This record gives sequence, C-alpha cells and structure tokens, in this order.
Amino acid sequence: MNNIYSPAISSADKRIETIEVESVYQRNEKAQPLPAYLPVVQFFVGILSSLFPKTAAKIAFNQFRTPRLRAKHKTSDHALEAAKINEILVGSNILKVYEWGRGEKNILLVHGWESRGTAMRAFAKPLIDKGFRVIAIDLPAHGDSGGKRTTLPECAEAITAVINRLGSIEAVVTHSFGGLVLAYASRRLMPNQPIPKAIMMGVPLNFDDMLLKIERIMNFSEKVLPKVNQIIFDIAGEHPIDMNIPMAAHKTQIEELMILHDKNDPISSFKNAEEIHEAWPNSKLVVTEGLGHYRILKYDKVVEKVADFLTK
Repeated sequence: MNNIYSPAISSADKRIETIEVESVYQRNEKAQPLPAYLPVVQFFVGILSSLFPKTAAKIAFNQFRTPRLRAKHKTSDHALEAAKINEILVGSNILKVYEWGRGEKNILLVHGWESRGTAMRAFAKPLIDKGFRVIAIDLPAHGDSGGKRTTLPECAEAITAVINRLGSIEAVVTHSFGGLVLAYASRRLMPNQPIPKAIMMGVPLNFDDMLLKIERIMNFSEKVLPKVNQIIFDIAGEHPIDMNIPMAAHKTQIEELMILHDKNDPISSFKNAEEIHEAWPNSKLVVTEGLGHYRILKYDKVVEKVADFLTK
C-alpha cells in the first residue's frame, strides 16, 4: 500500500489503521459554496475594517459566534423516535438532551458547528447493543437548544454540565468542532474528570485556524484579528491559538484517544489529524478515504470501529 501520510507520520506506525471505503460509498465532497454576493460584502467589510477596526472586530466576533443555520431533520426514523428527550438549564440557555438505552456506563455524543446532537444518532443502537447508555446534546444556539449565539467556552460549559449530572462518563464521541469543545472542557473546566476513552472525527486543529479562515473569507483587514483575539481572551482567558487539541494532550484525564479522519475532508484538513496523533502519545489514528467530513458519521464500518474501540 502506498504511503498516504505526510512525512511527519510514518506508515509503519502501528497506531495507524485504515478503513477501506467501498467504491459505491466514495464521493467527492465539497465545502459549502460561498454566496454570490460575497464580493460586495468583502468590499464594504474591507473598507470598514480599515477605517474602524474596533467596530469591525465587534462585528467579526458576532459573526464568529453566530451559527448561520439550525440543522433540522427532513424525515424521522426509529432512532429519532426512540430518543428520550430532556432539558437542562446551563447559564441562561435551556438545552435539549437526547438519551438512548439504560446501561450503567455513559457515552456522550458531541456534534459539530451548525449541526445537532441527533446528527450522530447512527452510533446510538450499536452502543446500546453493547450495554451503554448514550446521551447527545444540542449545544447552545444549535438544534432545538436556546440561544442565538454561542462561544467555545459556553459549549464546553454545556458538556461539562451534562457530564457532572451523569456523575461518570465512559467515553465522549465528537465530530468536528465538538472535538475542540471536548479538549477545552477537559483541559480548562474538568481537568480531574476521568474520561477513559474519547473519539474525535473530522476535527479542526485549533480555534485560531477557524478564525483565520473566516477572516480571509470576509476580507477583514489585518488590524481586526488582534482585536478579535483580545475579545476572545477576555471571555475565555486565553488566546485562540492556545485553544488547540495538541496542547491538551498532557493536560486532561483522557486516557485513550481515537482520531478518525477522512483523507479528503474538505472542511478540516487531514494534516490536523496527523498533528494531533503525533502530539498525543495514547492515540490511534484511523483513516478513511472517500467519506468526506459528514458522511463519516454514518458509514457502517466507522460506526463499527467506534463501537469496538469503546468496548475493548
């Protein structure tokens, strides 16, 4: 087999596995296209951010913390109908919590930005069948939870509140932004909370990368980002570049980490997975090719791999 990894990671690394994706399931996934009116927005944002960087920074920060949409399900299915739905109050937001099964060991599912907890429901039945109790949450300003805007610390507070209510957690399974949420929560809010196993799928490397991407898309001047960083520092207590997953490797009670990432993920670069794997001694990297960023959540071999990892 050809070496599909960057020079930083050797194909001889026994902590790396590959899930073969059948050709019928392979598809070139593209990032969501940018709106046609974007050049006009970029023009005016560029002028505003050059003349009034402080005002532009406030606008940019609100842009960063406002989901563009709330994910909804077009059709129902057995997993959706079987979920027991509860609500919890975290801060000023009422958050939706979904529950499957009655096992004694708890597994928490944490979704990505502009998604919702039930988007990860494909993992519910296989984990219930193995005796787990599965819990998912709509993060603040997502799904059916309250709020119009949210931040990484607020999302971390939400999952911390759920874990505290559960009392103990066997594993946390995350997708995309959810991996950053877990890393921040376990490092900053619950550094003494044992988490025997964690899974991160399609995860970004750090919060700073997300800000830089939006800065380029919106054409904010170079004067703006430092001011946005200061706003975030005042809220989170650290610079966005420090909100990174490799930094959490030795500062959490996560005992084992599995990183699942598609080689052609158009949203989160495969290099992110490599860097996290390199920094995290007790990690396993599982690679797919052809599933992209979202379909990795529903591919049966990925679901099976996750279930097996959580029961060994």
